[in-house]
Amino acid sequence: MNSTPTPTGGARRLTAHPCCRSPRRADTDQHIAIDWTSCEGHGPCAELLSDITPDEWGYPLVDDDSAPPRTAKRARRAAAYCPALAFRLTAR
Repeated sequence: MNSTPTPTGGARRLTAHPCCRSPRRADTDQHIAIDWTSCEGHGPCAELLSDITPDEWGYPLVDDDSAPPRTAKRARRAAAYCPALAFRLTAR
């Protein structure tokens, strides 16, 4: 995050404007959704989530599509790192 010097020489942390912040989601209702037509088997989801294992071509194998609260942060990161935008978290 960028910081700007204050007149006294200290650094002041910049934060996003409230309208630009992403809304917080309840981690209990999150489910993994994979768009199989878009997935190219790059594998960041399998690297970040231990619940997902890649098949022999790199495509994710998901046993349970729920994202428990303990893995919700990593699941959001996997969705952000998916180059094909095929991995998403949805609310049911």
